Amino acid sequence: IGLRHWQRVASDLHLQSEWLIDGVRVMATAMPHYAAAVLAQMERDGLSHPTLTKLTQQLQQRAPRCLALIGC
Repeated sequence: IGLRHWQRVASDLHLQSEWLIDGVRVMATAMPHYAAAVLAQMERDGLSHPTLTKLTQQLQQRAPRCLALIGC
């Protein structure tokens, strides 16, 4: 989802686009770290599954692309 898409969502929801885009930026920046931390904690607790590892990897790979799409 690119910048103009988020701007359209903001407009449709009667939100300030800067506010929404800043929120997306914060989430995309934080998500890789949090996903890795949650996965590590789950593994310490004895919970592991290839799908969880793959999900974490995908979040870590895609978050920077999301940031690039919104101009960060």
